[in-house]
Amino acid sequence: MSSHIYRKAHRGQPFQFPAQLYNKLVETTLREQDRRTNQQVNPVPFDTRGAVVWVRNGAEPTDPDPDLELGSPVAITGLVIDAGEQASAQEFVFEVGVPAAGDRGRWGVLLDPLAAQGVGRMALAGPVLTRVEIPSGCSTLCFADVQAGEAGHLQVVGAGAGRILWLEEETAGVQRALVHIGTHPAVFPVELDQVGGTAGNATTVCTFTYDILDPVTGETLASAVDIAAAPHNQQRPVGFLEEATLGLASWNQAGVPVLSWTNEEPAQEVC
Repeated sequence: MSSHIYRKAHRGQPFQFPAQLYNKLVETTLREQDRRTNQQVNPVPFDTRGAVVWVRNGAEPTDPDPDLELGSPVAITGLVIDAGEQASAQEFVFEVGVPAAGDRGRWGVLLDPLAAQGVGRMALAGPVLTRVEIPSGCSTLCFADVQAGEAGHLQVVGAGAGRILWLEEETAGVQRALVHIGTHPAVFPVELDQVGGTAGNATTVCTFTYDILDPVTGETLASAVDIAAAPHNQQRPVGFLEEATLGLASWNQAGVPVLSWTNEEPAQEVC
C-alpha cells in the first residue's frame, strides 16, 4: 500500500478521503471490536505476553471424536494461514491435533473448545488449567507432558515441559491441574533396561543395548539403544562391564533421547 494515503492535510487543501485509507480504517475497527468481544466472552486467564496463538482443529467432522475440549493438550501439525515473514505469531493460524510420538516438549493447551475445523486460541507458555493423569502408586508429581494419541489430558512424567503447580486431588486418575508450560529440562534422569548385547571380556568391548524408560510412568522413550553409536557416541573400555540401570539424557531436535551418562561400570573381581 502506498504511503501517500497517510500524509497529513494542510490548511486550505480540499478534503479527500482515499478509498484505501477508508478500507484500512474499517478493517482496523472491525478487528478491534472482535478483539474486545473475544476478551469479554473468553478472557485469557493470565498475562500471555505473546504466548497465545490462533489455531484450527485439524480433525474432520466425520472423524471419530473430532472435538477438542477447553484445556486439551495438543500439538501443532501444520500451518493454515501464513501471515508472512514480518508478521507476529499472533497473525498466523496453525493447525493442531492429537499429540503423536515425538511431540514431548512441543505442545500447547487450548484456551477455547474447538469443534472439528473450529478456530480458537492456544497457550504455548505460562500457567494454564488442564488435566493430568496420575499413575497408580506415583509419588513424584513435579512434571507433566503429552502422551502419544491422547488429547484429553497430560501425564505425569519424570521430566517434562509442564511443571505441575497444583492438583485438585493427588490420587491416581485424571485430575484437574494448574500446569506451567515452559521448556523441558535440559538433562533428565531415565531408567535403563538391558535388552541385548554382551558384557565384553578381556579382549572385546561390551555391546549392551538398552530400552530407555521414563522413571515415573515406565514408558519406553527409545528401544534397543546402542550407547556407543550416534547420537550417543559413548566410549567403552575393553573388558567386562556390568549392565547399567540408570542414565542421564536430553532430547535432540529429532525428539530422540540422547544419553550423556550411564552407570555402566567395569566388573570388580574378587582378589
